[in-house]
Amino acid sequence: MKSHLSLMALLLSSFLGQEGIAQVDSSRNKEVNTVQLSVMIVPFRKEGEEYRKLYDNSKTIQYAIDKLKEGFDDRGYQVIDFVSAYDNAVADGVIQGITSQDDALSLIARHANSDILITVDVSKETGDLGNKVYVRMNASDASTNYAYGTKVCESPYFNTRDSMALVRRAMSDPDKPAIPDFLDKLQSSFTSIIQKGRPLKIVFSVSKTSMWTFSSKLSTGKMLSTAINDWMKTAAYKNYSQMQNVTNLQMTYSDVRVPLKDSQGLNYSPFDFGNKIVTFLAGEKLKVDQPFMKSGALYVTIN
Repeated sequence: MKSHLSLMALLLSSFLGQEGIAQVDSSRNKEVNTVQLSVMIVPFRKEGEEYRKLYDNSKTIQYAIDKLKEGFDDRGYQVIDFVSAYDNAVADGVIQGITSQDDALSLIARHANSDILITVDVSKETGDLGNKVYVRMNASDASTNYAYGTKVCESPYFNTRDSMALVRRAMSDPDKPAIPDFLDKLQSSFTSIIQKGRPLKIVFSVSKTSMWTFSSKLSTGKMLSTAINDWMKTAAYKNYSQMQNVTNLQMTYSDVRVPLKDSQGLNYSPFDFGNKIVTFLAGEKLKVDQPFMKSGALYVTIN
């Protein structure tokens, strides 16, 4: 019973975003590290739009982001300011030469050590009774794009052109508490990630100049694809991996679980797992490029 209560206390403190502290599990007499989430809230963008311009040009979006930030602040989450993160990334040359807005956002989030990205979209509708707004909030993993939860709230129709007043009504309706509901969804999703691991898509490929294919035999006699799959089953968090497809030139895993924290309680990123893959393949006498993240997937190229 004590062990069960300790686990519940750990999860509750983690999901409420309290400061990362060490708790003692009295039944096992060891320290258990809590998980502290950091979030960055950004405007939702459509094709051809730029995140920073969207933010700068819309007081309504800024207001909606500030309202959501208050909710995260109330629960003790670490909220990273998007404008500061953007400016720092530009100053450090992090997004120099990056043409994809979504790839740039991922790099900004990584540079700012953000765990979760929250997008906020505000749309207005006009009818016979006046105007109303819809506010859509969506949470996803900053590295893998894994969806944590979505919440849409709306205001009643009002005879006003004040979009910020409509946003306030949509997000602060006491009968439909949009922000607390959204945060509860996020906490529930994160509970699952703590228990099952962080989902990661991994794409292996061979370069055009490589002498290897995934049907090549290693010195052990195993095909390369078999060796990778056998290793993946043991290396993945709780041994969970799902291979989606394999050809001579490419091998794709749709879902490989990796931990959120390492054995010392430090953040464990997809790049940490990528380095683990490199070490394994180097042990098989294969040369590998530095793994990289793109569109939420980890790419590994064998030379």
